[in-house]
Amino acid sequence: MDKRAILFAGQGAQFVGMGKDLYKSSKEAKEVFDLANEILEVDIKELCFRGPKQDLDKTLNTQPSIFTYNMAVYAALQKPAADFIAGHSLGEVCAAVAVDSLSLESGFKVIKERAALMQKVAEENDGSMIAVIGLEADEIAKLLEPLDGVYLSNFNSATQTTVSGSKDILTEAKKLLEGAAKMVVDLAVSGAFHSPYMQEAANGFAQYLKNIDFKDSTTPLITNVDARPKTKGTDIREALSQQISSPVQFSQTLELMNKGKVKTFVEVGPAKILANLVKRTYRQSDVYTTETIDSVRTTFNNLSISNSPVRN
Repeated sequence: MDKRAILFAGQGAQFVGMGKDLYKSSKEAKEVFDLANEILEVDIKELCFRGPKQDLDKTLNTQPSIFTYNMAVYAALQKPAADFIAGHSLGEVCAAVAVDSLSLESGFKVIKERAALMQKVAEENDGSMIAVIGLEADEIAKLLEPLDGVYLSNFNSATQTTVSGSKDILTEAKKLLEGAAKMVVDLAVSGAFHSPYMQEAANGFAQYLKNIDFKDSTTPLITNVDARPKTKGTDIREALSQQISSPVQFSQTLELMNKGKVKTFVEVGPAKILANLVKRTYRQSDVYTTETIDSVRTTFNNLSISNSPVRN
């Protein structure tokens, strides 16, 4: 029997206006946004609905904002059942909530701490990231051998990988890559995420998570650090503590889901980034998105969710 996977989006998917229509149309989504404002002690609704963009794009704000949007959509979808759940980077905190390992209230607190730690380290290190398209990861690694301090950080697909490093080193990296790659794109991020540049943040996050209650789950969470299914709360906590300074194994996550007979993928998030990666890799799959109120409604209908709470 074909199976379903839910994928929670990460940083880079944000845009000003995200969730505004959903807030007006879904009681469940409204409750999540209202709870976000209460727990985070920040006007997340203002940031998501009206920006400004330069504030929304700060890591300190981006992560709680996307977390809130993701969880609002998930609530509006009536928390649909899935055989596998995963999240890209910060989306893994959403996944931990979705599999009932973390409470939603704890999830807000965890993402707030994660964002603050990563923002602090990013400000201390002049780092960034680039996306390399059209080359396999081993080809990228070989081309970058002459450089120290560059790290392959997100394995998104067979031919899309991100590289993290200081801005100066990434300038040199682009010179080595641009002749061979189909495209090299600067990412709108404030740090060299998912690399050893973030080790201080990862250490601080690990300490923080020791005091957070993680429960065992019945639904497997496929974790970023190793693309393996986890159901024990202690394992989910450990994976989350490691992923800030470790590469995201997203391509391997999709491969595992494909081998597990997943044919339906739902991206929960304010963009179609993960959905597009799935479509390019597994073309026979059914892929649904939730970046607009119309796409949320379409997902309701195609997942056969009865009594949709999203009003027209």
